[in-house]
Amino acid sequence: MKPIVPFLILYLALIPATQALESLQGPAKSCPIKTLKDGKDISLQSLKGKVVYLDFWASWCGPCALSFPYMTEVAKKHKAEGLELVAISVDESKEEAEAFLSAHKTDFTIAHDPNGECPKAYGLETMPTSYLIDRKGNLREVHRGFSNSDREELSKAITTLLKEKP
Repeated sequence: MKPIVPFLILYLALIPATQALESLQGPAKSCPIKTLKDGKDISLQSLKGKVVYLDFWASWCGPCALSFPYMTEVAKKHKAEGLELVAISVDESKEEAEAFLSAHKTDFTIAHDPNGECPKAYGLETMPTSYLIDRKGNLREVHRGFSNSDREELSKAITTLLKEKP
C-alpha cells in the first residue's frame, strides 16, 4: 500500500484547485491570438468597448470540459450586452483541440496557441484559468480552476462589469 501514497500525493497536487475570483489591476496583456477554425488574428485591443471573458483551456483538462457548458450559457446570455468570450486552447495539437470541441459545442470564439505565447504573457499556472477584462481593456478578475459551484460568483462578476460604462 505504501508505494501508492507518493502517486496519490502527486495526483492530488496536479489537480487544479478552484479559487475565488482575485481582483487585478492594469491593462490586459497583448499577445498573438489566432482562431482555431481559420487562423484569423484576434486582437484583445480590438475588443475594447466589450467585456472580455478570456479563458485558457486544454483538451486533457477535466475542469475545462466542465466549464464549457457554463461558458456557452454565459456567452449566449450576455452577448447583446457586450460580452465577448474568447477561449484559447493551449494544446500542442490542433487535432486534439478539435476532437475536444466535437464533444463540446460552442458558439463563442475559439483560439489556439500551440506555442504558449499568450499563456506566458498571462503567467498561466492552472487549467483552466479565466480572466475578466473590462470595457477599457483592463484586467479586473482572474479565476483559476472551475467547478459548478463557481458559476454564481463568475456570473456576478460578469454582470458587474457589463453594468459599468466604458
